Amino acid sequence: MRDFKSQKTTVADILSKKDVKYRVPSYQRQYSWKEEQLLNMWEDILNEEVYFLGTFVLNNEFFEEEKVKDIVDGQQRLLTITILFAVIRDQFLKLKDKQKSDGIQISYISERDDDGNDSFKIIPGDSLREFFEKGIQKDGVDIFDLRPNSQEEKRVINNYKIFQEKIENILKEKKGAKEKIEFLQDLREKVKKLSVVLIEVSTEEDAFTFFETLNARGLQLSTSDIIKNLLFKNITQSSSLKREVLEQKWQQIIDNLTGEEEVDPTQFIRHYWLSKYKKITEKKLFSEIKKEFFGQDYTFLLEDLVKNSELYSQVVFPNQSDWDNRLLDIYKSIYRLKTLNVKQPYSLLLSLLRVIRNESVFNEIKSKKEIYSVFEWIEHFTFVFTSVVGKSPSPLEGIYSRFAIEIEKHNRNNNSKKVLKTIKDLKKELSSRFPKENEFKDNFVEIVYKNSPKQISFIKYIFEKINYYNSNNEQRFDHVTIEHILPQNPDEQWGLTKDDIKDYVNKIGNLIVLGKEYNRKASNKIIKTKIEMYKQSGLNIVKELVQKLEVLDYKWSKKDIEDRGQDLAEKAWSVWQLK
Repeated sequence: MRDFKSQKTTVADILSKKDVKYRVPSYQRQYSWKEEQLLNMWEDILNEEVYFLGTFVLNNEFFEEEKVKDIVDGQQRLLTITILFAVIRDQFLKLKDKQKSDGIQISYISERDDDGNDSFKIIPGDSLREFFEKGIQKDGVDIFDLRPNSQEEKRVINNYKIFQEKIENILKEKKGAKEKIEFLQDLREKVKKLSVVLIEVSTEEDAFTFFETLNARGLQLSTSDIIKNLLFKNITQSSSLKREVLEQKWQQIIDNLTGEEEVDPTQFIRHYWLSKYKKITEKKLFSEIKKEFFGQDYTFLLEDLVKNSELYSQVVFPNQSDWDNRLLDIYKSIYRLKTLNVKQPYSLLLSLLRVIRNESVFNEIKSKKEIYSVFEWIEHFTFVFTSVVGKSPSPLEGIYSRFAIEIEKHNRNNNSKKVLKTIKDLKKELSSRFPKENEFKDNFVEIVYKNSPKQISFIKYIFEKINYYNSNNEQRFDHVTIEHILPQNPDEQWGLTKDDIKDYVNKIGNLIVLGKEYNRKASNKIIKTKIEMYKQSGLNIVKELVQKLEVLDYKWSKKDIEDRGQDLAEKAWSVWQLK
């Protein structure tokens, strides 16, 4: 690597330089700081006399022509500091101190020419630039009047709001405008004095090398960031593809990994690697990719990641509209696996979905049931092995990866017979590891209700599957609630206290699902009152409970709860066996 400059400096020195702008290059990830990182920075700024913010790396290659320095490392911190400066600026203005507000604006956020036009110190990435300029960098704008169109923009608004609330809560404790302005002045000075080590390199190639070195030393760069830079660096050196095109392709991956939540791109790339190449830890992922593709065309890898991110989105964000009718059973198993909250099978699911996408192989398979059923096998195995019996899922990742790679090899060679044979071998492997009936039942009866979204979804999943198995009437339990037959807080007619029942009231034998309106009406009442609500349910599993309660003459004791738990365990074993 060529020479580079290193110096200790401050945020104020960096942002106050005249005729210098700092650009987030296209290869960088989106703005991703959330509340945790924000609050950590906030506490450190308040409590430390001089807070060391870390290392910033800048690339000066385009400075002479464009007066712009590219931010190789530090964009998340610089954007966050700009947000904080904007909040302080706006608070000064609320206190009618326009001079101090303007001082922050023209010293650390923008430069203003003789005509009063602003040009901004930080140039965010393309996906954020327009919104950041309007909501943060321009003064006199209320950011809450803007409508965010992406998760990135929502983060900016949320982070502005967090800083705003923190500052306003402190200002409420101050007496009069003078004390409030003094606090804002002190806060401004603390932010200005934030200490950094600034490293400046002279070429983009050196920037990439430095970026990789930082990652190798564990300095808070995500694995996906460094892999992205590896791809871009090698592709631009060996092809005519422009960085803008590469950035668009990478953005496709990010978009495919964004749904009701955001999936870490590193997680996806690792599962992709497990499904095609070998089992590898995240720590070794970058070096393995570099070794595997040394001297080869990285363009293929980028294109393949784009295609596979589409498949991966069907695994992590299962949506029925993405599947045609013949594949709905596959969708249902993937949807239920999502409920079970395990990731070990993801590499195998990816490999199987590639088989389905490969018409040369899929159309050759006469009995499609062999393909469809393996998804349900994985679902059932996961439920019994991990969710109920509680065995560690960690060793399964290597098994799933081994079969995924084998399936991928035969799928790539368009060999449908060997694909089917590998699937059958996989089923044998799962059968050999499947827990025994008594082990399953002993653990099943101990399943308990917890007031957490994951556990509630898990219990709904159990009742949904049992209800379907017994009635062949498939219904989604999205809009039902968990009802305790013996209430957690029984009214006086039960003759029981919360302490009396605490050891068994939450066990699965005491649970049922009801529509919200029925659950509300049933409340803490005795069985004779509750049962009128139960009778209005159309679910087969509730009708069976009504019959049981009538046989018991509307009595419901600890023993009855235990007996029903055993009955449910019997039904569950029939439902979740590998068949």
